[in-house]
Amino acid sequence: AEGYAYLPYGYVCNQDFNFLGQYAIKGLTNVDFTPDDDDGEDLPDPALVDTDGDGIPDIEEEEEDDEEDEEDDFDPEMFDRLAETKRVFNKYDMDGSGSINAQELYRCLILNGIFVWPSQLDEYMQQYDADGSGHIGFKEFCAMCGVEHPED
Repeated sequence: AEGYAYLPYGYVCNQDFNFLGQYAIKGLTNVDFTPDDDDGEDLPDPALVDTDGDGIPDIEEEEEDDEEDEEDDFDPEMFDRLAETKRVFNKYDMDGSGSINAQELYRCLILNGIFVWPSQLDEYMQQYDADGSGHIGFKEFCAMCGVEHPED
């Protein structure tokens, strides 16, 4: 299935948030943004908005509520590189072992648009598997993604 999503410019072009280096390459190529002939007909008639006849639209000011604004769903971890790296690591640690094996690493790379040959995958495993366990732990995954781990 193919779909579209809004990607803020600050995410797509900022290495702090887009740490895997992926960029939006497909635009809305099949969408026609040409206005229709009837666009704007649903706007109110300016004569109806100008009730006192001075030629200036009347604006009703809303009274401010003294109530505290509701809390938004802002999650500060959304912009934390370490937290985002942990989220990605957990997503591709398919067996929940706390480490990523070669098959899980391959899936991670392919699903993020990074094509690798099997020989390159072996090189990745050798390069980033610092303890020689045959798996990449979270600290090693951080090193692979260029994210500083707090224990370093």
